[in-house]
Amino acid sequence: MIIALLAGFLYIYSYYLGILSIRDLTFNEASLTDDINNSIDQIAEFLLDLSSAGVLLALFFSAIRSRILSNMISKQEAAHEH
Repeated sequence: MIIALLAGFLYIYSYYLGILSIRDLTFNEASLTDDINNSIDQIAEFLLDLSSAGVLLALFFSAIRSRILSNMISKQEAAHEH
């Protein structure tokens, strides 16, 4: 769970950097084609990171839910034994 939290913080930092890089895009006529290709790459990378974070978040909440349900089952089994 600690690794998932650390990865989550790294993803948040990555999103921050991605937003800054997309925001700072500038276009000029000399390198317009390169800038458009670069901006498309940056946007695609940001969307890929966003979807990866969604999977990581789902995994994190599933781990929490699994731990809660495991504890509930253990308590119910202990109550039935007595």
